[in-house]
Amino acid sequence: YGSRLDVAVDPLEGTSIVATGTWGALAVLAVADAGDLLHAPDMYMDKIAVGPEAAGLISLDNSIEENIAIVAKAKNKNVEDVVVTILHRDRHEEMIQRVRATGARIKLIPDGDVAAAINTAFPKTGVDLLLGSGGAPEGVIAAVAMKCLGGDFQGRLLPEDEAQEKRCQDMGIADTGRILLL
Repeated sequence: YGSRLDVAVDPLEGTSIVATGTWGALAVLAVADAGDLLHAPDMYMDKIAVGPEAAGLISLDNSIEENIAIVAKAKNKNVEDVVVTILHRDRHEEMIQRVRATGARIKLIPDGDVAAAINTAFPKTGVDLLLGSGGAPEGVIAAVAMKCLGGDFQGRLLPEDEAQEKRCQDMGIADTGRILLL
């Protein structure tokens, strides 16, 4: 009694998944001791997630090509056998081209990057790496899931204008360009 907690909730991660009658939508909740979760502003975040084999090895500061090579080595795979999940968005076109140029395979998803991050922790899914930008609040939930699963997640906020930058400052996030770790 009397404990303070941080709670992150996404009552429906993948609303368009449900609207189109496809699979993969989740209701997600993350709970931690007070002060342990980022109070993420509603904006985009660069994201990278991997399962336990590559945990602690990847970085948003690495190039896409370097991260793919690191995951391949950690999982004892050829680069051509690495599967990278990316949200299918126009903003990811250059990323998609760079991943393809490495020879790695791509799984484009319409929505649901929390589930996509989680999938990197389970060999049977065939997914090795999540890359791209998506909602920051979903990034917090994905990070908690990856911590629980022994994987890794990194994020970096992407404020689009001065108003979003100010909102971050008002929320106590002084350096929006820093990598946010588990």
